[in-house]
Amino acid sequence: MSHCPRVLHVVHSVDRGGTERFLCRLVKSLSELGMEQAVCTLRDSGERAKALQGLVDVHSLNISGRDRGAFVRLAKVIRETGSNMVHARNWGTWTDTVLACRMVSDAKPVLGFHGLQNRGGFNWRQRVRACLLRMNKHVFTAVSEASGRFLVENVNCKPENVHVLPNGVDSMRFTLSRDNRSKARDRYGLGDDDYVIGNVGNFFSAVKGHKTLVKAFALVAPEITKAKLLLVGFGPLQKDILELVRFYELEASVVFADGVEDVSEVLPAMDVYVCPSDSEGMSNAVLEAMACSLPCVVTDVSDHRQMFSGSDWDCLIEPGDYRGLAGKLRGLADVPHLGKRLGLMARDRVREKYDYMEVVWRYKRFYEAISGNGCIGYAEIGLPENRKYHEAVTEVISTGTDGGGSVV
Repeated sequence: MSHCPRVLHVVHSVDRGGTERFLCRLVKSLSELGMEQAVCTLRDSGERAKALQGLVDVHSLNISGRDRGAFVRLAKVIRETGSNMVHARNWGTWTDTVLACRMVSDAKPVLGFHGLQNRGGFNWRQRVRACLLRMNKHVFTAVSEASGRFLVENVNCKPENVHVLPNGVDSMRFTLSRDNRSKARDRYGLGDDDYVIGNVGNFFSAVKGHKTLVKAFALVAPEITKAKLLLVGFGPLQKDILELVRFYELEASVVFADGVEDVSEVLPAMDVYVCPSDSEGMSNAVLEAMACSLPCVVTDVSDHRQMFSGSDWDCLIEPGDYRGLAGKLRGLADVPHLGKRLGLMARDRVREKYDYMEVVWRYKRFYEAISGNGCIGYAEIGLPENRKYHEAVTEVISTGTDGGGSVV
């Protein structure tokens, strides 16, 4: 196998969702650091793929329904791009990727887990398929420690084969200023004195917990002065949520914001952010809300507990506990200065633990190490101090060289 990592990212599409949005940004950043990459979508590539034009090749298999020969076509893309590493995102891409890599001798599969789209975990068919294809022998990536443990327990892979590559956020893109707040509220017809509870999440899976949020809002709306609920996203399940809103007679208090390309333009409209998901890998939306200095109420899933550790206010609720969520929202609305303090703490935590460029560097070093590029083992990789790191990355991007890996 060639020791120069040439990565093919395999996803269903790059049209929607936080995972797809993050992947586009990651591909751009790695390209700026000189890494050879390509993207292959199993289905239609989607509108967001246009943002990658001119940077990397985007291939689309345009699969509709089941296609038992998709892995053959994927193997052809691997050969055409000269990729020696194929990073497949989430279960739906794993089978085709594993089979395709068996047809290309020097292509190594990496199976990325970004979270579940349904409740309960892998079903028995998925477990049997994982066993038959010996997926547990491959390298896995997970976006959180909790996701890594899930892989060990459900795919029976060795812990040392699971590498945690968390999501990251560029905190400089998110600012909560009076001007940004006014612009965002004007855009959605929200008043300056409204108390806005918000969520960003697609309406493609019930696992996102929108019904829990609407039920909680129905309890607090009569109690919180000028309470508004702002739901950002799109998808087929939106009509079910709208029916629930009508059932509780909340039409005048709930705003749906469809087709938002840049969430930094809508987050400043919120006073508090809620993640009611029954399951998450690591929510990009939560990280972005934290970067925007918003107090958060989140379900006790994924790594949320450690993300918000150290606070003297418990922001965690159990999945589906709409009464508990209502209680947290009342508490924040009753004590305005508490929300401001928690928001500042959240922004500091993002800057300290989930800085986007540090995450990009971690991905780069991971790909080099796994491809056998003579790098140190992944478990030994350390991240540099922020100041030294940013100086080094600035030099890499401006000069096109990493100085022999002296950053770490």
